[in-house]
Amino acid sequence: EERWPDAQREFERTLAVAPGFRPAERGLARAMFEQGRFADAEPLLEALRAASALDAEGWFALGLIAQRRGDAAALAHYEQAVRFDPRHVRARYNLGVVHHRAGRLALALDQYETLARAADVAPEVLDNLARVHWARGEMPRARAARARLRRTHPNYGGLRTLDF
Repeated sequence: EERWPDAQREFERTLAVAPGFRPAERGLARAMFEQGRFADAEPLLEALRAASALDAEGWFALGLIAQRRGDAAALAHYEQAVRFDPRHVRARYNLGVVHHRAGRLALALDQYETLARAADVAPEVLDNLARVHWARGEMPRARAARARLRRTHPNYGGLRTLDF
């Protein structure tokens, strides 16, 4: 169980004693973000960005906040998160989704294929991988992604919509 409210209180206590302590500022911003308190987290994240003190999680958070309001800056924020941490799954997935929705299928495919190399790949990754291959007319690859999804996540609801 995540304990983000407790973490938030501890980061606030730390900052009361040590104002400007960057790790605590990053922690507080993340705790607020993870609780869905985007309006509270965003100014903290922007201040960290201005100070060149964001980490991969911070860039991801800025990306998601931007994406939720339809801001094209989301793409650059996700790219920055992946530059900081190439293994950042959520940033890489959302980067793929942004490209996918914009019709940049080759770029989306790069992200989904990278994520699909993991043994514990999320079903949404395989679903989107199958859909990109399908949209590109790569039916054997689309079917292979669908088969892997069926094998690894047989109860995934999106399987029934992969009807090719």
